[in-house]
Amino acid sequence: MAMSALVELAAGTMAGVGICLVGHPFDTIKVLLVMQTAENPMYSGMMDAAKKTISSDGVAGLYRGVASPLVGMGLFNAVQFASFTALRKVWTNDGREDTIARIAGAAVCTGAIAALIEGPQDLIKSQMQKQIASAKAAATRGTPAPPAEFASTWDCAKQVVARRGPIGLLQGIVPTIGRNMIGVGSYFVFYEMARRAFTNNYERQPTSLEVLTAGGFGGFMYWMLCYPVDVVKTVMQTEPLDPAKRKFSSSLAAARAVHAAHGWSGFTRGMAPAVARSVPANAVGFVLYEWSKEALSRR
Repeated sequence: MAMSALVELAAGTMAGVGICLVGHPFDTIKVLLVMQTAENPMYSGMMDAAKKTISSDGVAGLYRGVASPLVGMGLFNAVQFASFTALRKVWTNDGREDTIARIAGAAVCTGAIAALIEGPQDLIKSQMQKQIASAKAAATRGTPAPPAEFASTWDCAKQVVARRGPIGLLQGIVPTIGRNMIGVGSYFVFYEMARRAFTNNYERQPTSLEVLTAGGFGGFMYWMLCYPVDVVKTVMQTEPLDPAKRKFSSSLAAARAVHAAHGWSGFTRGMAPAVARSVPANAVGFVLYEWSKEALSRR
């Protein structure tokens, strides 16, 4: 039992690292698009944001702030995959059928658990990317850039804790939990549905290409179903660390502000890079997870 849990944790870590390395450039672009104002948008779309970022900062600009999610995604996915597997076993013990409904229940609970890790990681990443976006906006306007609030990802984490205590890391946790319950629930359910469809309900083991495709499908459905909540989460997590300086007192207030500024389309701003990121990133992530799990289980 203990060895099985360690295998899940190790395989989940490998999946998280792969997802982060493939997906972070897309995530950077998503934040840039969400952060720009309706009155003076800096970018016309996903490709324009990518070109301008590479032009000004090189390819490395797309990986700004990657340290936090690289560590966080490894830890997050280790917990996510291990929790999901454990909950799935609990809900199907005593010979109960491994139905899609039970998988969905395990996945939704997993999303809520994993949000407690992903929330702080996303907060730090969002604060760092907001700082970059503010500097770019100033350069576009030809005005002096605001002083950098954080020297590095680690400095950002230290300042959050120093100013607000550990509870400060939970800024935006309510929409993070909501997003994850919807997203992670969809993620595992649609991955499992695709695997069953490919293998005629597991009459054989899926090929690597089938796992790749199923993983991409799971990642696609994750963002298609939870993205509006993620927009609210991003707004909450790019608010100032000082509560007295924040515009929004709740997720509902943030959602109303998004709608007031951009209409319903505001809840899909930045969706294209999020979906574009999720398909290849999670395709690679699930393949690395399945390969690692198989290799470690043979030892």
